[in-house]
Amino acid sequence: MHTPTLFNTGWIVLTCNLFLWINITVASPDEFHLKTTVTFLTVPIDFNQVVYLETTTTAKVTFDSSFDKESPDRQAYSSVVDVNPHDNKVSWKIKCDWLHRTAKVTTSYTIQNQLQEDVYDYTIISNNPKNVCLLYTSNNSVHVITMNSDIGSFVMSINMVPGVAVIINGTLIWYGICRN
Repeated sequence: MHTPTLFNTGWIVLTCNLFLWINITVASPDEFHLKTTVTFLTVPIDFNQVVYLETTTTAKVTFDSSFDKESPDRQAYSSVVDVNPHDNKVSWKIKCDWLHRTAKVTTSYTIQNQLQEDVYDYTIISNNPKNVCLLYTSNNSVHVITMNSDIGSFVMSINMVPGVAVIINGTLIWYGICRN
């Protein structure tokens, strides 16, 4: 009973990510309109082995809303959409467990010259071993990783929702290469 709901949620999230990604690339600054030819890898990525992801570029899209304290009902709010490229060095290590349809994802990054690592358990929501899609949900975000074995590409999006103290939502999109 739990798997179909999670599977449907994953496809909804993936569809929303695709819609957001198209909107960003169509309506964004010129640095997001890079065109380059893509060639197939001579040896495709084997998702039965450990996969490494690397990137230094992100696109951060935030929808910042705040209440207007000057409005009579204090219910009106203003909203700002911000598309912002960042250069952050982050790497991931992924080990898929196809039998249990899970993946252990280790994220490595540096904050103030200190190496940080986070480990998350994702759910594999795709059935195609050449195009892998992983899903992780928390209280205030949904993480989706998609990878293609033939060209060695990956896209990761972290969709944030408003919390108790902050009225902000948005998406952080990472894109880069994957390898064994």
